[in-house]
Amino acid sequence: MYNGFADLTKHWRFIALISFMLILTGCASSLRTENVASVTHIQALPDKMLDFDPAELTPEQIYWQDQINQFYRADLRTVKIPHVRLINELDNWPEEQYCTDTHMEKIQQAIELNRTSLLAYSLNAHCGQRLGDDELSEQSQKALFAIADLLMRSGNAQSPSTAVKTRDAYEAQIIFQWAGYNVFDVELLRLADKALFRIHALMPDSGQYVVFYADNTEYFSRNIHSMATKSYSKQQIADYLVAALLNGGSVPAQLLQFSDWLRNNKADEVIERLSTSSDLGPLASVLLSQAYFQKSETKKFEQQIDNLLMFSEIGFVEASAILGVSMLSSDDVMEQQDAANLFRVNVRQLGGSEATWIWLDALLKQTDGVDTFLILINQLEPSYYANWRNSIYRYDNVFGGVSNTIYSKLQRLLVALGESYPRARLDYAYLNISGRWGIPKDIDKGLALVESLAESGYDSAQLDYGLFYSAGRYGIEQDRTKAFYWYQKAAEQGNRSALYNLGLAYRYSRGVEKDLVMSIEYFQQAWENGFDLAGCRIGDIYSEEIDVLNYELAVQAYQATINAEDSDAEAIKACTFGLGYVQFHELENYQAGLKMLDMAADLGDQNAMFELGIIYTDNKGVEANADKAITYYQRAIEQGSGRAAANLGYLYESGEGVTKDNAKALHYYKLSSDRGSATGQNNYASFLRYGTNVEKDPQAAYKLYLKSYAQGNTYAAENLGDMYYFGELGEPDYEKACHFYEQAVTRGATDALYDLAYCFVYGEGREQDVEKGLKLLERSVQVDNPEAMVELGYLYSDGELVERNVPLALDYLKRAYKLQSPRAAYQLGQLYETGEGVREDAVLAKVYYEQSAQWGYIDGMIALANAYIKGLGTRTNKSLARDWLKKAISEGSEEAKNVLNSL
Repeated sequence: MYNGFADLTKHWRFIALISFMLILTGCASSLRTENVASVTHIQALPDKMLDFDPAELTPEQIYWQDQINQFYRADLRTVKIPHVRLINELDNWPEEQYCTDTHMEKIQQAIELNRTSLLAYSLNAHCGQRLGDDELSEQSQKALFAIADLLMRSGNAQSPSTAVKTRDAYEAQIIFQWAGYNVFDVELLRLADKALFRIHALMPDSGQYVVFYADNTEYFSRNIHSMATKSYSKQQIADYLVAALLNGGSVPAQLLQFSDWLRNNKADEVIERLSTSSDLGPLASVLLSQAYFQKSETKKFEQQIDNLLMFSEIGFVEASAILGVSMLSSDDVMEQQDAANLFRVNVRQLGGSEATWIWLDALLKQTDGVDTFLILINQLEPSYYANWRNSIYRYDNVFGGVSNTIYSKLQRLLVALGESYPRARLDYAYLNISGRWGIPKDIDKGLALVESLAESGYDSAQLDYGLFYSAGRYGIEQDRTKAFYWYQKAAEQGNRSALYNLGLAYRYSRGVEKDLVMSIEYFQQAWENGFDLAGCRIGDIYSEEIDVLNYELAVQAYQATINAEDSDAEAIKACTFGLGYVQFHELENYQAGLKMLDMAADLGDQNAMFELGIIYTDNKGVEANADKAITYYQRAIEQGSGRAAANLGYLYESGEGVTKDNAKALHYYKLSSDRGSATGQNNYASFLRYGTNVEKDPQAAYKLYLKSYAQGNTYAAENLGDMYYFGELGEPDYEKACHFYEQAVTRGATDALYDLAYCFVYGEGREQDVEKGLKLLERSVQVDNPEAMVELGYLYSDGELVERNVPLALDYLKRAYKLQSPRAAYQLGQLYETGEGVREDAVLAKVYYEQSAQWGYIDGMIALANAYIKGLGTRTNKSLARDWLKKAISEGSEEAKNVLNSL
């Protein structure tokens, strides 16, 4: 610890500082919200975002100004929203697929939509460097600097805010940093149909804390996501940008680099670069002070105190934090108390989250930061603990590549905080389970900590323990009864997530008997406690459950959640979809339903996109439009939907409204299968099974069918039955075939009724039970299965297994014939040719044979050929007979070959 700071022992200076800051924070709320009034009447945007005199610009700058203005004026629906979707997709791109052909195509698509996309050019520059394409890297870097220069060059302090108006939140921070502002937070405020970015920053010239407001559309607010660097590749891009900016002399980039050096205990390098500079700005002064403090250079640190006091007085919390850390390092109890008071002032001034974050960063830049923290935390009230816990996790997310030294500090900090705050102990348990922050992975130890916290009554641990039992995670055997028990324990303490899970449990019989009244009650409690999605679930129950079906109440539940001022984005999306679905499908208010579904799709709800794809395919309530269906399916696919990929694959396979394309169908089926869609797995398996545009692989098909079957897919059950029945995996196995047919029927597959009936009628794979088989065939007939009609026609005309009844046989066969069954036509021809139970009629027999042949039935082709050979119901015509025999041979018939050879 530090001792002997002469200036710091003069308590009156810090008492004066704290008193002054308390006066400021008395109006701190007005400082952060005062400007809201000025934006409640948002002015229409001017026609141009940048309007520099062309005479003052180079030709290249004129080009980029035009491109910036072009995006500024672009249509929201066709350009800006698709651009934001691409930006979000690129920001969440799988790390192992960086700079692949698909990744590069997406980057190019983003640039085509917005020729001034900072993120897209940053990615291009990164990939150019990674792929050894110097030209791409240089061109992208050149564009990057040209665009940023124009956005910032007006010198107007409001220009970054103006720039944000038409750009997504990811780029907002880049724009402000480029202008020299030290941005430490971007918040969202909703005003009617608008959204505001509230951007907290420090002025580049004075270092004073300022707040900017930039308006944007509601869509952007619903799609904002963390700007934290969370992956190695993204960290590489950030490093690349910083390096590029450093080479270009960017002051903000240099300050970011110096701060990173301090986090990694490289104070000497910071001192080397800053100690010889004069007239340092506030951020640089703080960094130099932190470097001196880290190196225990007491006298040099003392020389910085006047500047730190001045910066602290104007609201620069980074300066307050390093002052507070130095005071905590003193042995003087009074100074330590003053430091705690200074922290409280900063919290009131800036908000608990941001102030704690800044103090944590200052603590972790010091070699004894954890010990200093313990001194501070022991003087703070428990109400501050949550912010400290959250800041620790935010720190790890933002600076994902921190050193092992800092991980060790963070770990010790959690343990220390956990003595007073159970959430920190729970976090430490998860570190053990996952093996993060240098802690050896020890699932048993982590689970024991969670169990201990749950047993002690901590509701978050009880909830998590319930989730473990519900999902069977971390080696715990799935037990939904125990899960229900722990949810109840957590719910008794008002845990809203536990209340929500109890609602799910009562609806879906998870560990408790189904009780829709109780389900609605728990969802209502969860919703009233701030779990917004629970309101949508109430709507779902009233719109889907027969026992309590009430579309009016469903609509009320959805609308109440949508209209609530503080509803979160996910709940609004889900309820908008639910409301649109009910209006369109149940209330048949097609126009209103379509509007809501379209709105949900624009909010990013993939279920709405998927549903709209179906609507524009089914021709219900709206004219079928394959192009629109494809567009919505593709949008859902971009959001990660496997179901949409399966449906789009089917469109291309069937050729419904589009040109049939099995290659595209294969692509989308595989994509759907890879995403875990049961339909996609089944359909992709069928392509592998039959070798459709891919090498035939029955074993791979079988495995995919099993995966699809495990998810409840009825078609997969039927397909597995067929594979076993026809011996596609080796010898036929009728018992297994009938098992899967039975499973398919149990799951509602009407097509499998015929297959299962066959098992019982003929005793294949099941003990023969003709009566049971007939009942199954009758059920199949009721759903217009022509194969079942033909089978009943054959059984009643043959009379071997059932009492012969030719009129009934004729009735079944003619019903099947009307459904264009080639087998039915053939069987009718047989009856009229032989005259068994009917009047013999050679002409009519020939007519039925001809129809069967024309419908592609091989036996019908051979029968028709024989009719021409024998002159059955027609004149003999060996030429036509040969034609039909050759057609049957082309279909693989050996019998036809023998008949032809005998002519």
